[in-house]
Amino acid sequence: MTSFSDKVRVFVKDVREKLRPYAALFIFAARFAFRTAKRCRIEYILTAGVMALAIASLTLSLALTDGIKKRIQSRACAEGHIVVRSAQYAGIADHTAVAAYLAQYRDVVSASARYTLTGVLRSRETVFTASGFGIDPAAERKTLRLERALTAGRYFSAARDEIVLGASAARALKTIPGDMVSVIVRNPDGSFSGMRCTVIGIVYYNDTVRDAFFYTTFEGVSAMHGNQRAPDVIACYARNAFSKYHGYNRMKRDTSLVERSLSITRSDRKPEHSRAVGSAAGTLLGLSGLFALCAVCVMAACSLVITNASRRIINASKLYASPEGALILSAAPVFFSGAAGGIIGLFAALLSFIYTGIWGINLRAVPGIPAELMMTVYPPLTLTVLVTAGIAIVLLPLTSVIPSLLYTNRKNLPAITSVHE
Repeated sequence: MTSFSDKVRVFVKDVREKLRPYAALFIFAARFAFRTAKRCRIEYILTAGVMALAIASLTLSLALTDGIKKRIQSRACAEGHIVVRSAQYAGIADHTAVAAYLAQYRDVVSASARYTLTGVLRSRETVFTASGFGIDPAAERKTLRLERALTAGRYFSAARDEIVLGASAARALKTIPGDMVSVIVRNPDGSFSGMRCTVIGIVYYNDTVRDAFFYTTFEGVSAMHGNQRAPDVIACYARNAFSKYHGYNRMKRDTSLVERSLSITRSDRKPEHSRAVGSAAGTLLGLSGLFALCAVCVMAACSLVITNASRRIINASKLYASPEGALILSAAPVFFSGAAGGIIGLFAALLSFIYTGIWGINLRAVPGIPAELMMTVYPPLTLTVLVTAGIAIVLLPLTSVIPSLLYTNRKNLPAITSVHE
């Protein structure tokens, strides 16, 4: 009976025998590359440089894309507190109510509190504290499938006669003290009502402004003093400002619906949501430019390789000395590199568009990324990819004339002239 060490020894010997031809091939390729580098031929230097640039640009673009996606997802997860809407209940809930609500679904295993928020609320005259709970709806996105029922955001309930609206809603509203905001609230008796309120204060965290506002001076609400609990904010909305800028209205008048996208009610101020749209569009267009650079580099490298290969084929076919061979030597690299450039350009454009499209679809599922953001980004992104591919397809055959002239034997130049004559 063979021992374990004998089996290992036999296995290593078999592997060595099988890898010996590949090792010899690798040694031959390494020696050939070393001799080629020692010759310092221009085509190999250009090919190696262009391929290195292509790999670097591709790696950079993938790293930036992955980093930006993770940063957006982590920011969406950080806005942990949620607003719950169902047929029986609609309002701002703490962790206990949220866990009970999520437990109604069979796919939900657990829902745990992520953190507790504590802030110092400063109005014009008073300073007091408020706290709230938060969970992470984005982390359980694949199992919960409740994007339409959950809205990420920080929401506070203060133990006074003011209503506190958290940071995510405040950032979307872009209000300042003195603005009038339309608010839908759930009253203590369970009924819903719509009203307007005035922004009078800002929420501070460790003496740092975090764009969270709280509201008071409710029109149409009486007995909002003493120990009576303030109504829960269901949604804040603006009918005109958002639709006026984007061309359509996502704000619903249904008081039981929680809206993700909020805006200000003052019609004389443009929504600053366009800054986020422009930033994301610029980011994706920059990534598209990196992909285009990678495609051009790969096409240039393929042009150099094909040019060098065609030169070697013509040399081997003994056509180098004839005038026709010299003419073919000048024209073949242009033709082959142009054809290869066109094919690779179309493939790179298609790959870039598919990749950015998949990335955009994934972002659309992240809470806090509005659909109109991606709708604004896609048209210029598509146009950029197509224009870049078209420019590469047109210019690459022209640029391949330069290496073809470098590779043409100068002794055959008179022969080319005689052919034209």
